[in-house]
Amino acid sequence: MTIRRSALRWLATTHGVRDGDIFTSRYYPAAQSWTGRDAWWLQIPLHRLAALGPRPIHLVCQAGPEDAAFHYLRVPADFLHDNLAGLDLPGDGRMVSLFLSAEAESRFRDERGSAHLDLAPFERVAPATD
Repeated sequence: MTIRRSALRWLATTHGVRDGDIFTSRYYPAAQSWTGRDAWWLQIPLHRLAALGPRPIHLVCQAGPEDAAFHYLRVPADFLHDNLAGLDLPGDGRMVSLFLSAEAESRFRDERGSAHLDLAPFERVAPATD
């Protein structure tokens, strides 16, 4: 099941982001996650991080199973590029594989790489509506 179309629509409507490097993940409940904990899984081509420099990548994570809401992280590409040594680069090393915790106490911390990078500071909260 893919949530990309609804994630892109939500991002455009809620945050006004319609283009750029946008990566999406559905919510993986503990029973479907390799760690046995709730999580999101994103794969980012390494060449995109190098090309973007300080410009952001947009990570959009489904808020919960079967949920129409999402979490949005606006991460400077160079932040991830500068921390590659602590990230997981599986296979031929052309992709960064992020496995972000969806657990309340560790939300948006990468569980796959050795650095356990915390991406929570990059979360953007939707503007309040009246």
